[in-house]
Amino acid sequence: MAWLGVADGPLIAIRALHFAASAMTTGAVVFGAVVGKPALGSEQPLAKLQGKLTLGLASVGLAITVFSGAIWFVVQAAAMSGEPLDESLTSRVLLPVLNQTQFGQVCEVRIILALVLAACLAYRHFALANELSLAASLGLIAAIAWAGHAGSTPDELGGLHLAADALHLVAAAVWIGGLVPLVLLLGAARRERNGAGLVLAHALTRRFSVLAIASVAALLGTGFVNAWILVGSLHALLVTEYGRLLMLKLAVFAIMLLIAAVNRFWLTPRLDPASGYRSPIGALGQLTRTGSIEIALGLAIFAIVGMLGTLHPAIHFLNSLQGNQKMQMKPAAFHFFCRAFVLAIVSYVAAAPALAEEVKAGDLVISQAWSRATPGGAKIGGGYLTIENKGSTPDRLLGGSADVADRVQIHEMAMNNGVMTMRPLEKGVAIEPGKTVMLAPGGSHLMLLDLKSPLKQGDRLPVTLEFEKAGKVKVLLDVQGIGAQRPAAEGGGMPMKKMPEHSGMKM
Repeated sequence: MAWLGVADGPLIAIRALHFAASAMTTGAVVFGAVVGKPALGSEQPLAKLQGKLTLGLASVGLAITVFSGAIWFVVQAAAMSGEPLDESLTSRVLLPVLNQTQFGQVCEVRIILALVLAACLAYRHFALANELSLAASLGLIAAIAWAGHAGSTPDELGGLHLAADALHLVAAAVWIGGLVPLVLLLGAARRERNGAGLVLAHALTRRFSVLAIASVAALLGTGFVNAWILVGSLHALLVTEYGRLLMLKLAVFAIMLLIAAVNRFWLTPRLDPASGYRSPIGALGQLTRTGSIEIALGLAIFAIVGMLGTLHPAIHFLNSLQGNQKMQMKPAAFHFFCRAFVLAIVSYVAAAPALAEEVKAGDLVISQAWSRATPGGAKIGGGYLTIENKGSTPDRLLGGSADVADRVQIHEMAMNNGVMTMRPLEKGVAIEPGKTVMLAPGGSHLMLLDLKSPLKQGDRLPVTLEFEKAGKVKVLLDVQGIGAQRPAAEGGGMPMKKMPEHSGMKM
């Protein structure tokens, strides 16, 4: 096949390397900002490793991106000029391509973004550096869209195609690139072989899963738009080289989705200390291995994308059959694909509350606050949340108050001689510096006593927490269904090992 020819081989290889490096760069930056820091804090040993790891991956990825991008530019310039590669390394060939072509202008923009990102990584301790590095890394990957087929799509389809392709690139980078630091951190947590490592691994995976689900939704929506514009029909998908290669990409993507589903719905819940699973360390090892397989499949997809960019889109086959007529899209079809693209964007917007909703009180960060619905007439309810102490001094959660209950106390559930018991913690719960405390079903939790009305699924319940040093802090508990084991964003409706219901427990 032509795309395996010797002439295209170097271009395919350098494109694949460049896409993979760009994705790793963006994925590492986004992972650190959206997953790693919020889930681990800053004082935990694993948190410090996360900072060094994401910085190292982003730096190495950026260096490879710049190096491979320079080679890609030279190879592309030689192809545009029609001259041999060794004769193209002159200003006579390179400068016109850089200054007078869209590909060259995209390269100039991406060089500026790479320099900004490099400066932000070098001076990451400044407050503005984190936000700038996030924006620069997203721009670095999204700008590739203007160097591909989307950059040459004409008329009304051009804007839609560019936007869809840019979001497609970002989603792929966030998912596949983010898997690299996740797998490395899970491996480090597994080597600790203790409860603290499991708690942190569970916090990482559940937070990353929200981002990954949003990325997959965006990939499906934007991929559908891109495929229709570049392929146009099932016939073209089946009979053209471009179409068959695209089907191979879709097959690899489907395998990745299956593995991701196993990770999300089978292995991740087993890391939860409240799940009662007998071998969470084993589940963590399996999750690390399946994550590594996902990365390998992601690299295969980048290789396929490197090939696709050197081929004429399958839609050209249709146009040749129709007498080279200009491709037109009916208004109804155009509006349909605009809606598909909007849905892809909404998937990221919908994930934002689950990733960003947290309450800060001094050095304390409170997140994942939720409760369970109670049957009518029940007088007891439960509250669950995660508290991270990012400071250097300890604090203590003493209790709280809520309009819906007469009293809010901290209780602990434990097994004594095979019998589940519950007792109030008179001194509350300590939150040590650099530590994360999870109030969860089956362990320590908030107890809402003498409810004045039932807790209804979908409500947001105001509760005021009282800390020894941070004082009173208001949070909202998202009320999930009866028997839920975790917030809805983490799959609270999934059947899990049954935990005792607070609403029916004898005091």
